[in-house]
Amino acid sequence: GLLSVGLFSKDVDNPIFTQVTTLENAIFEGRPFSELAIVQPQNAPSGELMGLELNYQQQFVALPAPFDGLGIALNYTYTDGEATLFDRDGKVPFFLQPEHTGNAALFYEKRGFEARVAWTYRSEYLDEVSADGPEQDVYIDGRSQLDLKLSYAFSPKWRVYAEFLNLTDEPLRYLNGNARLAENELYSWNMVAGFEGRF
Repeated sequence: GLLSVGLFSKDVDNPIFTQVTTLENAIFEGRPFSELAIVQPQNAPSGELMGLELNYQQQFVALPAPFDGLGIALNYTYTDGEATLFDRDGKVPFFLQPEHTGNAALFYEKRGFEARVAWTYRSEYLDEVSADGPEQDVYIDGRSQLDLKLSYAFSPKWRVYAEFLNLTDEPLRYLNGNARLAENELYSWNMVAGFEGRF
């Protein structure tokens, strides 16, 4: 098995973020727009990240057959991140960085067969900074999903596999100012299957 605990701290100079400026009744390249959003990459003066990583993985080989192929994998990361901006008082959450991420998986591996069902989670994060103030900042809402992976190796070089993603049909939500729903994208599950060989 594997058990690990890690601490990290990072100072980031000039981190890149996406800034959105919204103009009303604007003219761009000779065309009038009732509302126009200008999206630009920008550099912030500085940012800081610090956090904790936990990881545990165990295959239960001491169990009687056929259960000796069972195992679990768990990991979790907590990240406290913030950044300063040139044109805003106070600090903002570090860009594209969720505070909580983690996953839990139950797997079975034996005689070339592998099956894994995994639940993953991440909390919300800051996606875009608005030039119009923090109430217009765009966040991606927290999200979790359930995935399933199956594979069988005929030999060390050849295997077939199938992956079923987002079995719980989790949506993707955009929030304005960390609270108001701005967009809700609905996605069904999807599947990828294939045959893989190494030469």
